[in-house]
Amino acid sequence: MIHIDSNDIDEKKLEQKIEKSIKTNQPVSFDTVIAHWEAIEDSVSLLKNNIIWLKSNWQLKEIPIEAKKNFLKKFFVLLKKVLRKCMRWYVSMYIEQQNRINQKILNSLQTTEQIQELILTELKRMENEHEN
Repeated sequence: MIHIDSNDIDEKKLEQKIEKSIKTNQPVSFDTVIAHWEAIEDSVSLLKNNIIWLKSNWQLKEIPIEAKKNFLKKFFVLLKKVLRKCMRWYVSMYIEQQNRINQKILNSLQTTEQIQELILTELKRMENEHEN
């Protein structure tokens, strides 16, 4: 496992960590993969479910304005609306940036899912060949 420090986003250092991880981790045998088949399928299934959720929730949405107490409810709702409108110009650029990041993460996860599906298909083919 590679630990990535959010304060340490240096391409060269990350590349070195990945190379070190690849060199120190031993290759996994086919029998080991088959022994953990259910866990692999469960992980892929979980990834699929998370991607389905992300597809519908990746974009930040405005939360409806409500007042918690009935006392002066209309006043607080109006006040919150005015504050939101006054701050929208400032916050909108961050929301757009976060939406772009969320979209990239979703795209990356979808690509990961496709790769895992290809790997599972190939492993199933290899298992069939191994049994015959």
